[in-house]
Amino acid sequence: MPNRFTTTAMRGFGPLPRIVREQAGEQTANLLFTDSGVPLALLDRPDARLPLVDMIAIFERAALVLDDPLLGLDVGCAMPPEAFGDWVRYAAAGRTLRHGIARLCRAMRYYQTAGNMRAEVHGDLVRLAYHQSVADPARARQHADHALPPMIGFVRHFLGPAWQPHWVELPYRAAAGPEELAIRLGVEVRFGRPGVGMVFERCALDTPGNTAPPGFAALRRMVEGRPEGEVTAALIDVVDLRLVDGEVELDGAATRLGLQRRALQRRLQAEGQSYRDIVDAARRAHAERALATTSRPVAEIAQSLGYGEPAHFTRAFHRWHGCSPNSWRRQRAN
Repeated sequence: MPNRFTTTAMRGFGPLPRIVREQAGEQTANLLFTDSGVPLALLDRPDARLPLVDMIAIFERAALVLDDPLLGLDVGCAMPPEAFGDWVRYAAAGRTLRHGIARLCRAMRYYQTAGNMRAEVHGDLVRLAYHQSVADPARARQHADHALPPMIGFVRHFLGPAWQPHWVELPYRAAAGPEELAIRLGVEVRFGRPGVGMVFERCALDTPGNTAPPGFAALRRMVEGRPEGEVTAALIDVVDLRLVDGEVELDGAATRLGLQRRALQRRLQAEGQSYRDIVDAARRAHAERALATTSRPVAEIAQSLGYGEPAHFTRAFHRWHGCSPNSWRRQRAN
């Protein structure tokens, strides 16, 4: 069963939705996401999260729909490193490339739960690689390809726009015509390696950086709300994903994580969490966002969050803020 505990940010799709819409039409693009259980509303929320296995599957299906074996590479080439969020900006502001890579490896967990980026020194060479353990590399080719150009771009922040690694590495076996990939990247590609990565000179690690660090507010956004518990972190993302469609039942969330209801409850208890509290926090965040950024009626917001009666939502909001939803909205507007 795929590991659904590893979740990732929607921003990782980059221009993929737009590319599919332009080449295959709006309906096909919409079905690509909804058939995978990903609400279309999340496309406008780059920091919303979904299981990594779903993102990988959508990349693969998109390549089949468009009959484009290099779709992943096209997406990656259109994504500068900072497109992945504040955590990359934080890493790019390292004092040296060595410091930046250390930050990159540590901070990735704020983008992808259980994300694994690591650097290894082998004599005079360094290997920087991203590893995912949720899908067979043969069925994750497009996602792997899309990760390479931004990784190269990150090192170029320190070493200059013309810099190239000695070679790059991909975890799947070479398909027909692998030379096209090498031509597009302008560097040798080695297949069947442990992760998505590149190899370069060790001496480059001491190259100083020149990027201004992100502001405190950006760093706070990066770290807030990321719990330590593996299941709790994944469940928070799944609840947020399902709440877009007003779905709050425990059984559905357990299914999305590949667990039985009782097994999920036991795992949460072991991490000191409860499903009710997680749903409550997600509802609060969704409610505040809807009240602050839209003019939707309170009754409509209540229904969208899975409340059977608007009065139930109003009582919950009083518990959160000590006032009614309408009063809170008016205060925000002043």
